[in-house]
Amino acid sequence: MTRKETEELILREVVLHYLNSAEPIGSVQLQSSLNFEISSATIRNYFRRLVEAGFLAQLHTSSGRVPTSQALRHYWEKVLPSNEVLRLSNLQKIEESARANGIFALLRSEKPDRLTQLLNVEDNFLIARFEQGSVLLEYSRLLERFLKEFIGYFASDLYRIARENRIEALEAAMQKKLQGNKIQSFNHTALLRIAAKDEVWADAFFESCLNGTFLDELPCGVHFKQGVPPGHLVYTARAVLNDQPVSLLAMGHMSRDFRQFLGSL
Repeated sequence: MTRKETEELILREVVLHYLNSAEPIGSVQLQSSLNFEISSATIRNYFRRLVEAGFLAQLHTSSGRVPTSQALRHYWEKVLPSNEVLRLSNLQKIEESARANGIFALLRSEKPDRLTQLLNVEDNFLIARFEQGSVLLEYSRLLERFLKEFIGYFASDLYRIARENRIEALEAAMQKKLQGNKIQSFNHTALLRIAAKDEVWADAFFESCLNGTFLDELPCGVHFKQGVPPGHLVYTARAVLNDQPVSLLAMGHMSRDFRQFLGSL
């Protein structure tokens, strides 16, 4: 095993211990949990390097080490699936897992609603035909060329793309279309705690979390910026519940065990 691999393994074990216990871990305790031969003195050397690199912290001179926000972010970027379609069992398990792990979760039903056709009505209007109805837009040659590139895309993807590119008319039309999708949210207490700690974040994003539009601003995967409260993460994924497509959003502090949350769904 290379030094880098050993370092990664030690960091992973420190993070897992912290996620399970919220307690520091010392070199002797860590040594007993590893499945390969390594001395506690060597572990302390790795601890020192990881502290210098900003991945570990020592709260007191006599205490063990805890992962920093940088270490937790590094861990979650590696372990949370980004493109996997999740299989969800039932709503009760989602509620129980969200409460047990201190995570706010939200599901939004996603009817298959791809853009199938774009019609130009005498250079006055554009009719964007979807699998679930149509949208009328004021004609723009640039908008017509733009939308033709996205035939086959979901309405939710078009909303995010329009927002990123500041195409206000398309963004508003897609947002209105998406508001008809059914929303179910779990463990509001976790979301309220986040809002209470960060009023600036709450003013900007609290409502978009509850109504599901925050989902449309983030591609599938793990996120630490773009409207995410400091010290927290947001995980978004496509999923299936009762054979129906849904989108999942999960938000919580980085020290919450998101793998346990997902594993219980």
